[in-house]
This record gives sequence, structure tokens and C-alpha cells, in this order.
Amino acid sequence: MPKHSSSPRFYGRVAIGFSALTALLALVIAALSLSRAAITLVPRTSPLTLQKVLTVIPSSAPSAPDAIPGTVITKTVTLEGDVPVTGGTLVPDRAHGSVTVINTYDRNQPLVATTRLLSPEGVLFRITDTVTVPAGGETEVEARADIPGKEGEAHPTRFTIPGLRQELQDKIYAVSKTPMTGGERRISAITEADIEKARTALARVSADALQQLKWENENNDTFISFEQLNEKVMTPVGEEAQNARIQGMYRITTVRVDPEILATQLQEKIPSRQDSALAITSLNPIELSVDRLTADGAVVSVTQRGTATILLSSQGIDKKRLTGEKASVARQILQSIPDVSEAQITLRPKFLPYLPFLSDHITITVQNPSAL
Repeated sequence: MPKHSSSPRFYGRVAIGFSALTALLALVIAALSLSRAAITLVPRTSPLTLQKVLTVIPSSAPSAPDAIPGTVITKTVTLEGDVPVTGGTLVPDRAHGSVTVINTYDRNQPLVATTRLLSPEGVLFRITDTVTVPAGGETEVEARADIPGKEGEAHPTRFTIPGLRQELQDKIYAVSKTPMTGGERRISAITEADIEKARTALARVSADALQQLKWENENNDTFISFEQLNEKVMTPVGEEAQNARIQGMYRITTVRVDPEILATQLQEKIPSRQDSALAITSLNPIELSVDRLTADGAVVSVTQRGTATILLSSQGIDKKRLTGEKASVARQILQSIPDVSEAQITLRPKFLPYLPFLSDHITITVQNPSAL
């Protein structure tokens, strides 16, 4: 039988391959044994609303449950919103404006209402009130055109007073410094849309009035409540008018209380959890609204909004659920915890896509915020 002899070259290749495989395996084992994962958890921040109903009473009144000392002052005001009516038609009206009657004579000159004033173009006006122009002086008075229409308008000019004696007309006269306008006005029938626009204008007026009151009472112990009591449409639908108008009556209630007392009352409303602590991270200014007035005070709703964070602990997280997982999978597992907002994972060596297979090679820290 023939003998088969093995080639030395073949065995050399096998030895080299086995050595390379052994070295690679040793490298992988070393990498896995030396691998580390650092995890940082960011807790979830949620909106927080603290609210309590209290009764504000004079400090001299007997104490009662949920009653706090303070003062309550109320008054009512009437505000109006109006907007121009769109569309409609132009109708003639009497132009008008202010004139100054000048007296250079040495005697006072009385002028009765309806005294005529004549422009150089022959446009006639009449003053609306009785006045006396002092000697060497002047007096302002309103004047209206004698006839309606654009032809009754006039530019700033000098007017003679035809009713005076001829020799006095150069000494007593009138001048206008602004145009006499208003020879036409637009009238339209009020529509529901016009009423809604006027209602919106009234809301803006009331909001501006409330803001002005707050500016005037900037002390943190003063709270302003603005309540609309009724509404009256001054220009009903179908009526012809230039503007749609709505009036509203409002009750302004000023409540003065110690803000520290309010803060103490709201502290009682901070929610608590047995399994973890709650950190309040931000608080907005306290809001106060008047629910109803009482004989000597008011029942008020006190509200404070802000944000709160459930303080996390790494002790309650099972690291064994994370061992050997891809970083993306581990991140999903961690972020599925209700109070975790974000999980940041850093692997060493960086080229490894998996977390260590040993749980003690995983460290978890929590970025809990500082409470107020």
C-alpha cells in the first residue's frame, strides 16, 4: 500500500490559523471582561398645579376652617366697545368745527347761538352756543354749516360776521385753524357681525382696564378680580348707525392678603408618593380668583402652577435586565420606566455595541434636579 505523507506547509498553515483564532478569542474575552457601561438617567419633569379654596375674612372676624385674614373691596364700572360699521351709504350732514372769534374793538361783544359766520367763498356757518367776546380778546366756539353736504365744508379761513354793523366787521371776526369737515356721514344697518365685532372690542377694553389696574397695584399682596355682570347692546341689529356699540358692567374686586399665608396654604396641596420623593423645580406667581362674595369677605380660589420632578434612585433598577443588550435596546428599557425622561449610555471600549455581560460592570447615576 502506498504511504501518504503530510506536507509541512499544510501543518504550518493550520498552526498559524489556530494561533490567530486563539489570539482573536483572547482579545474578545479581554474586551468583554474589561467592558464598562456608564448610564445617566434624567428624571421626567411634569406640570404641577396647586389649588385651594379659601375664605378671606377681616382679621377681627372669628376664625373658621380654611379662612385667612385679609380685606375685600368691590366697585362696579361701565365700559363700552364700539367699532365702525362697514359698508352702508353716505348721507349729507352738516360740516362743523371750532372757530376763534377775535374782538379788536374796545367793547365786549355778545354773540347769540346761531350767529352767522360767512366764509370768503360764501359758505355760511352758525355758532352753536351763546358767547361774549371780551374787548381786545378772543373766544373759541363750535360752528356748524347752515346747509348739509360737502358744499358746506371749508378750509381754514377767516369768517366775517354779517349780523354786525359794517364798521365792526373788520374789528370783530372769526378764524378757523382746522378744516370744517363732516359734510357727509356713512350710515349702515347694524348686523350680527357688527355686534360680534363690538363685543370683541369690549373684551379688549376690559382686558386693557384689568391690566391697567394690575399695573397700578403691583404689590404682591394685592389681587384684582374683574367680573362682567351684564351686557347691553346699544345699537340693535337693523338700526342705522355709524358705529356698533356694546356696554358692559363689570365688578372689580380687590383682595389684599399676606402672600406668605397663601403659600403656606398651598404647601398642603403638594402631592406625596410613598415610593419616591417629589422635587418642585419651578413655581409661577400665585393666582387668585373670586368665586363669590360673602357678607364680610369673599370665597376665593388660589392657584399656583409650576413643574415638579420625581426624584429617581438607581437602587431600584435591575441591571441584569440590561446585561448583554444592545445600547439602543437598553435605552428603550430604561426610558420605559414611567419617571425616566432620558437615558444616556456611554460604552467602553467604544467599538462594542453591547452592554457588559456582568452587571457589576454597569454603573447608573441619576441627574436629579435641585428642589426650590
